[in-house]
Amino acid sequence: MKADVRHLNVALLHLLENARDAVSGGGTISVRTAVRDGHVMVRIRDTGPGISPEAMDRVFDPFFTTKEVGEGTGLGLTVARNIAREHGGDVVLECPPQGGTEAVLSIALNCAGTYR
Repeated sequence: MKADVRHLNVALLHLLENARDAVSGGGTISVRTAVRDGHVMVRIRDTGPGISPEAMDRVFDPFFTTKEVGEGTGLGLTVARNIAREHGGDVVLECPPQGGTEAVLSIALNCAGTYR
């Protein structure tokens, strides 16, 4: 399997844009990388308000958004997850009790070093 760098850039951009929107009133975004269990992991964490349990059940549904009309399409997380899955990985969201959100993008290590 070969990694498609353009598609991975799109996935990362969607996750970073969501984090940016979450901290638009102030806050921080951190990005960490690691290799774990045969996957390259990119963790994007924001200190925004987090995601409600009701919204968490739907965030990967196409066209679902918590943003105002005209501010988002509701496709960013769906697209990011599809791209990750095409690369043998996934996108998982974690919302710790203290607030914020962490998006974890993983791709299979066997395609991470090969680009097209």
